Amino acid sequence: MGMHILRAACGVSSLVFGAYAVTRIPLANVQAIAMTNGVFTVLFASIFLKEHVGWREVLSGSVALGGAVLVAGPGSAGAAGWALLGVLAAFAQAITWGAEVVFLKATATRDRASRILFIVNVAASVMVLATGVWFWESLMIEVILLVAAMGLIAILGQICNIRAFRLTSATNLVPVRYSGIVFVAIFGILFFDEWPGLMVIVGAAMIVGGAMWLALSRD
Repeated sequence: MGMHILRAACGVSSLVFGAYAVTRIPLANVQAIAMTNGVFTVLFASIFLKEHVGWREVLSGSVALGGAVLVAGPGSAGAAGWALLGVLAAFAQAITWGAEVVFLKATATRDRASRILFIVNVAASVMVLATGVWFWESLMIEVILLVAAMGLIAILGQICNIRAFRLTSATNLVPVRYSGIVFVAIFGILFFDEWPGLMVIVGAAMIVGGAMWLALSRD
């Protein structure tokens, strides 16, 4: 139960830090820094879960991380306006995100998926409610529907995460998680007509290549 509560706290903290960061520094920079969560996931998994980290994990994770940096474009012109608090918040988001992944791995094989989802989401909701009531603003029906859709997608994602962590180690999943940025680019084309540039394509290839190389090199 304690791990479930800690995971919920890490998830809420990651959300809060990320929301604060995007109000202080460019979104692309926040995204690039947040992608370093995989580094902290590997670090925490090796320390607390005693998972082996070999040269394959380090190399493939580095390749995927480099691709994520290229896709996010942290060297853009907007980076000149970085604020220190925004940068610190983005790194705090990455750290708490990495910790959340490790807590998920630690509980995925010890508890039922339905119980994990129920406890973590109820705990997170209570944490958000306890502080959110002080900042509440009226929402339009369109916004409420979008938030509800986000909740459904998040639950489906958590179910997939739990299943994945039951099948392999947190370290092995780190490069695969970077592939999410590839799907972000695809959704950007489909819904917002945002076509990726050369660096996005190169970065996406690095992300997918690093993940596939790790997967194929494991027995």
